[in-house]
Order: sequence, then structure tokens, then C-alpha cells
Amino acid sequence: MAVLACAERARASDPEPPAAEALTTFRLSFVRLSGAESCPGAEKIAAGVRARLGRDPFADRADRDIEGSVVREGGVWRARLSVLGPEGAVLGARELQSTEPDCSTLADAVTLAVALVIDPRAAFAAPPAAPAPSPSVPPPGPTPAPVAPVVVAPVPAPVASSAARPTREPAPRRLTLSLRAALALGLLPRAAFGVESAGEVGLAERVGLSVGLSYLPEVRTSDAAYAFGLSAAFVGLCIGAVTAPAARVAFCGEGQLGAMHAVVYSARPLPPGEHLWAGARVGPRLQLALGGALWLEAGAQALVPLIRHEFALKDQQAPVFQSRPVTLAASLGLSASIR
Repeated sequence: MAVLACAERARASDPEPPAAEALTTFRLSFVRLSGAESCPGAEKIAAGVRARLGRDPFADRADRDIEGSVVREGGVWRARLSVLGPEGAVLGARELQSTEPDCSTLADAVTLAVALVIDPRAAFAAPPAAPAPSPSVPPPGPTPAPVAPVVVAPVPAPVASSAARPTREPAPRRLTLSLRAALALGLLPRAAFGVESAGEVGLAERVGLSVGLSYLPEVRTSDAAYAFGLSAAFVGLCIGAVTAPAARVAFCGEGQLGAMHAVVYSARPLPPGEHLWAGARVGPRLQLALGGALWLEAGAQALVPLIRHEFALKDQQAPVFQSRPVTLAASLGLSASIR
């Protein structure tokens, strides 16, 4: 009886847990997001923490909150834990991930991480032992493969949602320089071959501003008494319909302004000099990659003269020449793209 009484007095004099450990309580919430429905919920995580700590640190009215979530992205399980203070301030955050086929490995890591948040000494405590299989019955199935380690990476405290959104880097502007042979039908007395030079700068992902010069040398009329040529500058927009590494297709619209020059071989021109000319053309353009920054370029456009001069001899009713209301233009050349 004396020994038992001494034992009772010894048990009654055991030291109390530290005051901070006894007073600090936590409230746990754990959300399973898309693809992570097979992961354990908050109650199972809390049960594992209680088993590891040997006590219940959770309460409905707590000093701190532990908020967690888990999601399945591709072949990776990702879990995030945040510790909030009494005023909702973020005291710390952790992110865990696992590439195992099921969620069990990540769930164990989450349980340990929550236990460490509550009591850092839990890292030195042994996890609850699983019941050993009967020695007379061999474990079924093949020997399990070693479990890949779970990566635990510190994550900075979250900031405002506007700063958390990923910013998209603007695409570099592309500059394309082109030199091409030009063909005009109906603009001059006969089919006329000339040359064009142009530059195009990208304004957006599929929109470019095109600026250039066009020159068509003089072409004689059928009676060889007169000749007409054209020099013009143009500006417009090209909208990409198809953009691929080896080919581009764009639809271009351009306005032209220049001068139509006339040469008279059998009579004296009146008045002499150049004559103002304006037009607009629209049509598709194809570019094929030749290698590096070099492209083969071909285009076809419908060209409408906005100023149609009527060239005639004085006191003669029939005109010598006038451009058609709608003409055709084509081009073929090389271009180089520079970023």
C-alpha cells in the first residue's frame, strides 16, 4: 500500500506541458480541388496530426488558422499550406508536390508539414507504426518500388491578385524588307513590268504596316507614237491569315500616290511634265521560307485608279490613252525578316 501511494504521488507531480503549447490552438481547413478528389480531407489529415503529436491541437475557436489545398495538374500532385494569424495576416506558406500515381505520399507529407507547424519537435518523433503483417503469410503482389521523395519548396507569402497574374511578354516587332518584280495589266497601254521595294513592320501579332515604292517604266502604245509610265509610293496594312514557320499568307490593302508620265514621239505634249496619279490595290500575298531570314514572296492584287487621266491630242476627240477602271497587278520577289 505504501508503494502504491508513493506511485500515485509521483504521477500527480508530473510536470505540466509548456504554457505556449497548451494555449496555442489551430483551426484546420483543407480543400480538394480539381482532380484531387481521391486525396484525404481535413478530418483525416487532422487525425494523422493528432496521432503524431499525441494530443489534439485543433479547436473551432483558435489562435491561428492553417489553410490548405491540393490539386492534380498533369501527372503532379500539388499541395499548398498557409498559416494565418489572428488578424488574417499570412505568417508563412509551404508548397509540396509529388509525382507518385496516388495521393498517399503527398498526404503523408502534408500531415507531417501540419504537425511541424504546430510543434517543430514533431520532426524528431517517430510516425505511428503500422501493424506488422503476419510472418506466416507472405505479402501479396510484387515488391513495391521505392517511393520518390516529396519536394517541399518554400513559397513567398501571397500578394495582391493583380500582381500574381503572369504577365505576357510582348512579341518583338518584325521588320521585313522586300525587293520584287511587278507586273501591271490595264494600268498602262500594254502589260508593263517594273520593280517594287517595300518595308513592313509588325504592329501586332498578325498585323503589319507596309510602306514602299513602285516604278513601271514607259510602255508604248500600239502605234508607237506615245509611251506612258508610272512612279508611285504606297502605304497600307497586311493582315496575316496563316502564320507558320515555313509559310505565311497575308491579305494586304494599300493606297498609292504618284505620277503618271507621258512621252510623245510624234507631237508636242501640252502641258508637259508629270500628271498626278492615285490608286488603291488589295489582294493576297504568299511568303515561303527559303532558309534563315530569307523568304520567297508572291502577290496578286486588284488595282483601282482613283485618278484616271484621259490623254488626248488637241482638237482630237478620241483619247490616245486612259487607264482601265479596274486593273490587275502581280509581284514576285525576295524578302528578308529581321527581329
